[in-house]
Amino acid sequence: MNILKEKSHSSRVAMILAAGFGRRMEEYTLEMPKPLLTINSYPLICYSLFLLYLWKTDYVVINLHYMGDKIKKFLKDFPYFPIYFSEEKDILGTAGGISYAIYQNLLNDYFVVINTDTIFFPNFDLYSYIPILKEHKIDHLLCLKQKKTFTPETNFSLKEKLTNQIYSFVISKKQKKNSFFYTGMSLFNVNYFRYYRDINQNSENNSTTNIFKKELIELLEQNPIFGIIYKGVHIDSGTKVKYENLKQKNLISNSYKKSWENFLKGWFG
Repeated sequence: MNILKEKSHSSRVAMILAAGFGRRMEEYTLEMPKPLLTINSYPLICYSLFLLYLWKTDYVVINLHYMGDKIKKFLKDFPYFPIYFSEEKDILGTAGGISYAIYQNLLNDYFVVINTDTIFFPNFDLYSYIPILKEHKIDHLLCLKQKKTFTPETNFSLKEKLTNQIYSFVISKKQKKNSFFYTGMSLFNVNYFRYYRDINQNSENNSTTNIFKKELIELLEQNPIFGIIYKGVHIDSGTKVKYENLKQKNLISNSYKKSWENFLKGWFG
């Protein structure tokens, strides 16, 4: 599939990561993929799509593996922008899933990446950073948030200020007082994932998994790291305990209530 000729004018493109098994959710994902677990009666993926709707996204790519058919069925009548699916025969990891979508010509130039197990209501539009990244020849931008307590996520330490809002970071093995964590939202250029092009595809290990499979942290450890400090609502529902604490709550603030109602009405009637 090559959609880039049709969408070459578009600068507002996103990828939603939805391929994983969701094992941290334990029994909740035995018969349902994590993106379809509900909070206040609506699947997690609705909240990701709502943010992209607010940002006037042109089209979205979603990677699939575990119970992917259920996700496709749920989204078959989504009305606001085209959705294209990147179906992974094997789980490829975060970087691998993105790379495979690029390989299929589903992504080009800069694009937003969102994890579905987090609900985001930032006080900024991530697409607005694309001109700044182009100016400074930066191929990625992570949304990072300062840690308040010890958490097992990878630690990022602030290194220096690049622009008014963009900083460089380094990965730190030990959590420090000014440690940051990756929120699950980022902006990338396809060039950041060029690693798979350098793999000798004529070797004995030329399966899709061997060519593409890679976690994002592996790339971050090998390259300079640029990011912004995330400001706004950030709600992590990625574990069973966190999900159970949230699943009956209304997470839509009054400032988004009307837009959320219109979003749901246009989709579900």
